Amino acid sequence: MILLPFFLTTILFPGFQRPRQHLAARFQGGSVTWEEFYLELARRHRGKPLGKEALQFLVDQQLVEIEAKTRKIRVSEDAIQARIRTVKKQLEAQGKDIKDYLKRRGLNPQVFQNYIRLSLLNEILVRNDLHFGPKDPISPAQIQVWRREQSRKHKVITAPGKLPPGISAQVGSHQFTLTDLGRVMARNLVEKDRNSILKQMVAAKILQIEAKKHHIRLRPSDLDKEFERRQQEAASNPQYKKAKIGFIDILKAQGRTVEDLKKGTAFQAQLLAVRLGQNLFPMKFLQNEWETHRELWLERLGPSRRLLKIDLLGPPKRSMEEAKALAEKLRKAAKDPRSFRMLARQYSEDPRGKKLAGDFGYVHRKEDGFSPKILSKTFELPTAQVSAPIEVQGKISLLMVTALKKSPRKDRMLKEIRAWLFRSWLRKKIKEAKVEFLSF
Repeated sequence: MILLPFFLTTILFPGFQRPRQHLAARFQGGSVTWEEFYLELARRHRGKPLGKEALQFLVDQQLVEIEAKTRKIRVSEDAIQARIRTVKKQLEAQGKDIKDYLKRRGLNPQVFQNYIRLSLLNEILVRNDLHFGPKDPISPAQIQVWRREQSRKHKVITAPGKLPPGISAQVGSHQFTLTDLGRVMARNLVEKDRNSILKQMVAAKILQIEAKKHHIRLRPSDLDKEFERRQQEAASNPQYKKAKIGFIDILKAQGRTVEDLKKGTAFQAQLLAVRLGQNLFPMKFLQNEWETHRELWLERLGPSRRLLKIDLLGPPKRSMEEAKALAEKLRKAAKDPRSFRMLARQYSEDPRGKKLAGDFGYVHRKEDGFSPKILSKTFELPTAQVSAPIEVQGKISLLMVTALKKSPRKDRMLKEIRAWLFRSWLRKKIKEAKVEFLSF
């Protein structure tokens, strides 16, 4: 089966049944639709592996449809049902029920059968064009040969710079929109990633609502200015200068266009956040806040240290004595930041710490998500020295500080205070909005 293994792992195709609920998320005062989500997803990830795979699938399916229709090739209902039984057995071998499997992806039997039909047609076309027998195996390399030939024949275009705005691919005269692409991509997103993007889109909608209350609106010229600012920022980056890379080059490498960026939720939300922050927390207010609560802000935003951390679980996984013994063993093995990171990736039992290789970045004396005991020890520890094992909330932790940062200058500090206050304000607004994510 040519297309089917891809289907079983990713379920990527555009003709699926749309979710019964048109809304992807709702909250007090607004909502995010699935169509908006698909478009945003495509704008963000069209040039990444997820987008490239989905785009290739869209193109492949269209090529199969065109060629099968031109050559008047059809597959029988018996062949389709036989293939469905094969798929069912493959899923059962993986402990999956086909009905539940398709339902979780918003697919109905009719659409599934159409996919099977296309998969069978694809096999017939490849076998015919490569002069294979009906039972001869087909390799991925041979599929690639067929795909390249058909792409040239039907003038396939997928490069963003060669396509009209809002279009993700063109096969002959047929065009796929960014929404088409995003709809396919969404099928391969895990719930956590899907909800992460939806949370950002909800936050952007709340920003739009609040901006309207403060008579703030973004004009095209505002978007242009922000784009120019980012271009200048990239141009002044020493690494980009050395590599002779500009901001447009960065976008191209991501498979994005300038329009994708400007119309994207994140880009516009960042601009609205700046404007709202200035309205909600003007400079006079910030000056007073600094003078009144200087000690608090120095703890929150003043001097900081780059923290590496390994966490080992105590009971019930192991006794605290065993956890301390393992921590002591790791402490002796951690000779420098590089070895500490390697050990953190291998041994740390905090999911976030393991993913970050133990590097939590710069932390302040008061930092959300860290115990006061850990932060206190962080600011006592000399750089490049591993701490003794520290017991906190049923875990044993090892710490290393790799760098120090001084407190920012007053003008920078005031901006940091504004950003901190704005984030707190936005979190409160999101909580008050009672966001509900709807089933996919």
